Amino acid sequence: MFTKQKTLAEDDILGALAGVRDPLSGADIVSAGMVQGLQILAGGHVVFTLQVEAARGPAMEPLRQAAEAAVAVLPGVVKVSAILTAERAPA
Repeated sequence: MFTKQKTLAEDDILGALAGVRDPLSGADIVSAGMVQGLQILAGGHVVFTLQVEAARGPAMEPLRQAAEAAVAVLPGVVKVSAILTAERAPA
């Protein structure tokens, strides 16, 4: 028996990421502008960058892990790679 695999959509991924909150501001990481360079690659691989202020970089690994976990549960996602970049200037 064959089942049709759901096609990944950028809106679905951004919706999942919007459920992840920046622990300092309380804002979701999408509306805070932290999610950049979202790509949906062949085979269900999702890649994106989380941009944070340089001073906060070392403490943001749990946020990166939470973002990966939020996307990993979506149907059709096989692998998630979130890259933490601590170069963003304070807003």
